[in-house]
Amino acid sequence: ESLIVVVAAMWTLPYAQSKIRMPTGGMGGSGETTMWLVFELPTGGTLERADGFFTEVEAFLAANADRYNFDRIETRFTYNSGRIQLRLRDTSDQQWFVSAWDSFIRTDLARRVQGVFGLAPSPAPMDRNDIEADFREKFKLPAGIVQRGRATGGGGVTDAGMSMNLYGEDTGTLLQIAEEAVRRLRGIPGLLAVDIDSERGGQELQVHLDRDRARRLGIDPRQITSGIGYTMRGQEVGRFPGADGRELRIFAQLGEADRAGLDDVRSMTFLTDTGIEVPLETIADLRVGRTLGQIRREARQTMISINAKAPRADSRRLFEAVDKAMADFEMPRGYRWDKGREFREASEQEKAMKFAGILAITFVFLLMGLLFESFVLPLAVIIAVPFAYLGVVWTLYLTETPMDMMARIGIVILIGVVVNNAIVLVDMANRLRAEGMARFEALVEAGRHRFRPIMMTTLTTVCGLIPMALGTSKVVGMPYAPLGRTMIGGLLAATLLTLVIVPLLYAILDDLRDFVGRVWASLFTRPTTPPPTGTGAAASVGRANRVSGRG
Repeated sequence: ESLIVVVAAMWTLPYAQSKIRMPTGGMGGSGETTMWLVFELPTGGTLERADGFFTEVEAFLAANADRYNFDRIETRFTYNSGRIQLRLRDTSDQQWFVSAWDSFIRTDLARRVQGVFGLAPSPAPMDRNDIEADFREKFKLPAGIVQRGRATGGGGVTDAGMSMNLYGEDTGTLLQIAEEAVRRLRGIPGLLAVDIDSERGGQELQVHLDRDRARRLGIDPRQITSGIGYTMRGQEVGRFPGADGRELRIFAQLGEADRAGLDDVRSMTFLTDTGIEVPLETIADLRVGRTLGQIRREARQTMISINAKAPRADSRRLFEAVDKAMADFEMPRGYRWDKGREFREASEQEKAMKFAGILAITFVFLLMGLLFESFVLPLAVIIAVPFAYLGVVWTLYLTETPMDMMARIGIVILIGVVVNNAIVLVDMANRLRAEGMARFEALVEAGRHRFRPIMMTTLTTVCGLIPMALGTSKVVGMPYAPLGRTMIGGLLAATLLTLVIVPLLYAILDDLRDFVGRVWASLFTRPTTPPPTGTGAAASVGRANRVSGRG
């Protein structure tokens, strides 16, 4: 029966583990109660047009203030960009039982029960990702205005679900690769926004000079660049002393009407070496292009970032989808891509927590080996650790809790906590056997005497963790609830299964120890030489005497 329990418990573990969400990002931050909506307006607009657009956005948000759960709006904009900051209401001062009911009605189990009885599901409060998804769906942006998917909020927290970095030598080639990568990433379901660094820059007038033609006409390229600069930006021609002793700088520049459009720049003329005026458009190609928001280099290579935002991002599934989308993408030689800072941080955190878990198990095992004076029986105690993990996985799955940093910390803490019940059980069984009791009777007696204190210590610990598991307290934006739920699920599962599995494994390991001891003794212990019999000894003495007499 114990083996059936073990097999059934472990068989269900992969299913529940595959359903747990692994969030991206680090430890969170102060940006949890702040949300940014970032917009890019067409270049060449006016402040009046920008003000009209942001007034419409503010009116829409104000009409949905209760649904979006915010209490203040702050807007900052220029003629070609702007952002709106929403201050979300802080619900951390709720009573823990209100938060518990609110958490329960959002679980998948509660929704299924409501569906069976025909009950209407209770509306859940909207978080930042829900708000943005709803805004993108219901607010229609005017033509030419783009909503960006990433902004830096308070504390340096970014709203991006993930980022992809492209590395290479040539910026133009990287931009072409980035466009194809963006096309592939936009095919991933659930991504709210995908954009690249180049989409965050402005627009500029780019003049591509035909140097061969200009040389044949006898026009110095420096004359062209200085002429365009003087025309568009002006030139300081002197300083005028003011009445209060200060100097006023004097600039000469074409009037606004003469430099208002691209045609005015094309019609600029330059003198050839023969004295003929040649328009700029005959010796140069003029176009308006987008500039990079910034050019970054990492490991002596130019880097372009692609940022994507996903609601309730599951890092495991999201990165798997990225790998699938980029699987057959062949990049030029010398160019590469990686999954950005979020992936590196998640990988480093996972490796660090695995190392901490292995180290904790090692220390617990060595300490029990010294106390029990055996390195075989402590294995019966260590078996409580994987059963605690089984309880953690199912608790997180049923409560729809992500496996975040707090949950991982709870798993490491459990390693030193869940072995306590198994230790007291094995220790009493060892003492009873030392008093002369048989092994089976000793295990039964230890389980009967230790059942009550084991259950009392477990239940008191669980009751003390309930406010943490159901509350809304946070540290640097990271909720404590996953830590409490992890501890409760691990303790309950480890306690119930310890009473069933530990005696079984204790008996198996004890038999294995005896068997190995007998095999070791038979292989490496020399057989003792039997002592000589009395007749043989007397005959030997007689022969010695006869030999001595003849001598």
